Amino acid sequence: MERTALEEAIHAYVCVVYFRALRVDVLRGLAVVSLLLWYQAAAAMLPETVAWILGLAAALLAALVAAYATLECRWGARARRVRVPRLGFSAAVNAREDLRSGWLSGWGVLALAPCAAALGARLPAGLLPALLPLALSLVAARIVLEIFRTPSSVRPEHASRRLRARTGRLGVR
Repeated sequence: MERTALEEAIHAYVCVVYFRALRVDVLRGLAVVSLLLWYQAAAAMLPETVAWILGLAAALLAALVAAYATLECRWGARARRVRVPRLGFSAAVNAREDLRSGWLSGWGVLALAPCAAALGARLPAGLLPALLPLALSLVAARIVLEIFRTPSSVRPEHASRRLRARTGRLGVR
């Protein structure tokens, strides 16, 4: 059965969104593992075996991120070949989500330094202390974005009434 150009484009857009979601989920896991690796690099409190296993897990997660990003780009190229109005199928309609994804990707790249240190690679002497402020600022930006995320439209009505009442008492409009 032959697919039409519209069906191909819709399928490609759905695949782009799917692989982006997978990439972001794996990046979240990489962020958690890399926090432990940064702690190990700063304090050296974990046993060497545990640090090595965490380094291996971080390397596996980084490889998965690279694979999902590659698949996302390939499907994106296939989706751009067909000129169809993107409407709700666009993976880039939400700029805030793109920002979150970009900061997580930056954190994932920075996570490779303590991962390499945990796996026994020799790093330049001041590399990890120099990258630490950048890593902390990326984590702080990610936390701020999570705190101030857009409200969900699925919230129950009584919750929004309470919020309006609370903000009305504080004089915030």
